[in-house]
Amino acid sequence: MPLDVGTERPPPIEAELREKIRTGRYGIAHPALLALLFRERWSEADAVASEAFEYDAVHEEKRDDTWQRWRDGLAEDAAGVWRSREAKAPDGMDTSAAAEEPGSANPLSVASWLARDLPPPDFLLGELFSTTSRVELIGPTGLGKTMFALAAAFAIALGRGFLHWRGGKPRRVLYIDGEMPSRLIKARLQDEVRRWGGVVPEPLFVLARDATEQMPPLNTLAGQDFVEQKIKQLGGVDFIVFDNMQSLLAGSMRDEEAWRATQGWVLRLTQRHIGQLWVHHTGHNEDHGYGPKMIEWSLSTTMLMGRVARPEADVAFRLEFPKARERTPDNRADFEPVVVTLAGDTWNAERGAPRRPPGRARAFTLLCDLVESGGLMNKAGKKVTTMDTWQGAWIEAERATNPDAKEESLARTFRRATKDLEGMFEQEGQLVWLIERSPDVLNEAM
Repeated sequence: MPLDVGTERPPPIEAELREKIRTGRYGIAHPALLALLFRERWSEADAVASEAFEYDAVHEEKRDDTWQRWRDGLAEDAAGVWRSREAKAPDGMDTSAAAEEPGSANPLSVASWLARDLPPPDFLLGELFSTTSRVELIGPTGLGKTMFALAAAFAIALGRGFLHWRGGKPRRVLYIDGEMPSRLIKARLQDEVRRWGGVVPEPLFVLARDATEQMPPLNTLAGQDFVEQKIKQLGGVDFIVFDNMQSLLAGSMRDEEAWRATQGWVLRLTQRHIGQLWVHHTGHNEDHGYGPKMIEWSLSTTMLMGRVARPEADVAFRLEFPKARERTPDNRADFEPVVVTLAGDTWNAERGAPRRPPGRARAFTLLCDLVESGGLMNKAGKKVTTMDTWQGAWIEAERATNPDAKEESLARTFRRATKDLEGMFEQEGQLVWLIERSPDVLNEAM
């Protein structure tokens, strides 16, 4: 399919298409590819694309088919750009730059932004999920991430409320699972159908790696193209649940590259009004997601699950929102901390749950209590405690909410918490005591 863009086209057309290519699915190809495409030198472009894909065996296998689809899509994009420009400008008008009439507002000005007619968010579940939201659900292993995410997917597909979030109209949802066996997925679906009164959500679709041959990692072009083909076959979707990052992406989640290779696609899904929920694990430190902080930078909301003692419940966790870009005074209730339980086959929410202090604050509080109540003093007359006593109190307190935690793991989180408190206490051998600080510094530690 020839690309109807030649050298006679005005520069802005090339610039506009260049931006579409940069932000679209073609950006990973060799930089020389763009110049070849504009000159319709397809054989050379094919060669360049082939060289660009040599690094990945998955791309090597599907190279010809993938490149043909990309080439056709690029031609369609080019034709669309030119048609839209011709529709906007009368014959003979110079489209190389926007004509600046006297008194007209610069499109980058605040006045121009205020005058824009932008559609409101298309909410799916309360104002937590929308067709443009990018949400990360973070939680320790075994706390109920998949069960919660699947219940939310059911609610969106059925158009019903879930916990304290109100429902909307039924939407098309794709749930992508990367690690559970098919048998367990079926069992989880049966459980959730029962909890929703036996109603099967027709607009909910489940794509499981275990039941799909050769599903490439989603931080590769082949993996993203694989999902895009599924979306096309389904006739489009409004929301996707990715469960979970570790199982769906290739490489170490400790490095930025695994997510960096996915980030562009994530933003492009948002541009097409496809909301997303990315399920993610914590590490030994359960106060944040495993891996680099930059994962959260491109997301609109971060949901953090924490341990809570509810022995009568099958699932119980505290849910907090460290990042909530869409939070406003009017929807604040949708982003307040809440304790979520699944007991008696029913999901429940305990509103107004107090926020769990971070690890450094919990460690600092323990140290203050031990120093005051221990009755020990050093040679300088300072009230002290011992490092072993402090660590033992930490392990005991943490096990109150996480009884199955291993002592080695709790000791590791204790060392990390005390490292974050450097400058707040002094140590000599086993003895530990507080450094006198101003109230502002103490509040910062909390």
